[in-house]
Amino acid sequence: MEDPGIDPIDSENQTIVYKDWGFTDTWREMEKLLDSGKARAIGVANFGIQNLETLLASARVVPAVCQLELHVHCPSTKLVNFCQNKGIHVTPAFCLGSPSSPFAHDMTVKAIADAHGKTVQQLLLVWGLKRGTSVIPKSVTESHIESNFDLDGLDLTEEEMNRLDSIPDRYKVRGEWLPEKVFSSDAEGRDFYDGDNLFEEAK
Repeated sequence: MEDPGIDPIDSENQTIVYKDWGFTDTWREMEKLLDSGKARAIGVANFGIQNLETLLASARVVPAVCQLELHVHCPSTKLVNFCQNKGIHVTPAFCLGSPSSPFAHDMTVKAIADAHGKTVQQLLLVWGLKRGTSVIPKSVTESHIESNFDLDGLDLTEEEMNRLDSIPDRYKVRGEWLPEKVFSSDAEGRDFYDGDNLFEEAK
């Protein structure tokens, strides 16, 4: 007999979804880890403004960090500003794109990088740092790792930042990978990038 408290098992993804359980319930349990001393900080990933507002309405602890895909082709400026105003640090994923993404061939990015005598990757890292986010580039190549640290002397003017923020091509490296709902609750449904869609102008 099917448990009335559990949704049917998703056989394809091998998951069980519990009814009447949302991410605010999960966050409450995570807060207990802080109380117990088993964790020093807790955070979220892939939350937009709507879901962050839902979380903050009942949370005792503000998330230490929100990690999500951010780069010049997916800046999500409203979300970054929201997090910073709430004291939530932002850590971008895919800050340098991926081997198959066309970051290195974007004419605006390349022109500014060339003007500074730096690589496109170095420029993208400084762009992220100038926005007040951390950057976590991934590489397995020693020369690339060393180059990613070689940012001394590279600064971007306000005009250059505005040019990068205004790049018209908008896309996500990872694509549309999130499930339709983050959890099963209708009130806490999918809201990645919230109203901060990929094509809106930076405010």
